Amino acid sequence: MIQEKKGVLLVNTGSPAAPTPQAVGVYLSEFLMDGAVRPLPALPWWLILHACILPCRKKTSAAKYREVWLEKGSPLVVYAQSLSRGVQRMFDDDRAVFPEGCRVVCGMSYGDPSIRDALERLRQEGCQRLAVIPLYPQSAHSTTGSALRRVRSCLKEMGWSPDAREVESYGSYQVYVDAIASSVAAAGFNVAKDRVAFSFHSIPLTDVEAGDAYSSQVEATCEDVARLLGIPRERWSLSYQSPFEDNRTWLGPFTTSRLGELAREARQDGGDVYCICPGFAFDCLETLYDVPHELAPAFLAGLSDADRADAESAQLFEARALLPRLVYVPCLNDSHAHARVVHGLACQALLAG
Repeated sequence: MIQEKKGVLLVNTGSPAAPTPQAVGVYLSEFLMDGAVRPLPALPWWLILHACILPCRKKTSAAKYREVWLEKGSPLVVYAQSLSRGVQRMFDDDRAVFPEGCRVVCGMSYGDPSIRDALERLRQEGCQRLAVIPLYPQSAHSTTGSALRRVRSCLKEMGWSPDAREVESYGSYQVYVDAIASSVAAAGFNVAKDRVAFSFHSIPLTDVEAGDAYSSQVEATCEDVARLLGIPRERWSLSYQSPFEDNRTWLGPFTTSRLGELAREARQDGGDVYCICPGFAFDCLETLYDVPHELAPAFLAGLSDADRADAESAQLFEARALLPRLVYVPCLNDSHAHARVVHGLACQALLAG
């Protein structure tokens, strides 16, 4: 009996090709014109975006990207490609389940490597059954929904109809929950005295009102991780970050406000605050830049007097007597634990039915 060759497509948002205003402008134009992202109909939004937003935004964002850019490129893309190689090694090392082999590739919704190019590679490899995994543990219309629509659109354009199995969310998948909890514990978290601040990317409230289940999935992830670590409810919080500056109301409470409150609570009864962003598969601009430049100052401001907010963010990561620390717990990135999560999800999807 001839076995179908399998393929795995990992999808994430993407990144500019370079930390320059021109490259960032190209990326943001594609990203912010997505129908699942833009706040207005295409034509008026295109005019507003290109006339009023991008001329300044591409410059300020490029400066931020330069601060976090790695030698090999964008952190998100570098980590995604490294994770793909790690999952590939897992399939190569164990041919018992898929003796015919399984090819793992990654593609980005915006920018390169594109979803279309990744699918072309899988087709050239002769893959007939695919596991499509958007790397957003908690699904939202603007992330997982958009990514899956792009995959379907590309397959249609290519005239290719493989047996594609879509993984829509995995925020309560036990291997993922274990990996998140382990990362918090490995960072030095002390359940007897410390707090955890779970921070997720915000989404427009209009999406929630339209039936987006994102917030309920986020809550479930936090409850599962806290239960596994044994954290009492009063010692963990859930908040949201990185809303886009437009005329919409975004899901809150916001992490900048919540961290100030947590800092005051921690100063009263001791312990540190561990900030983790479980909705991000990879450290990217929203973590590598926003944590030290936006979240850390908010934590500092909450410690006591307002002028403390102007102190260097790096002070938060130094050992200090008496004052609580803000400890950032990195994303799973290209870790072995993350590869185990993705490998498990892919096997489940490929073997189903």
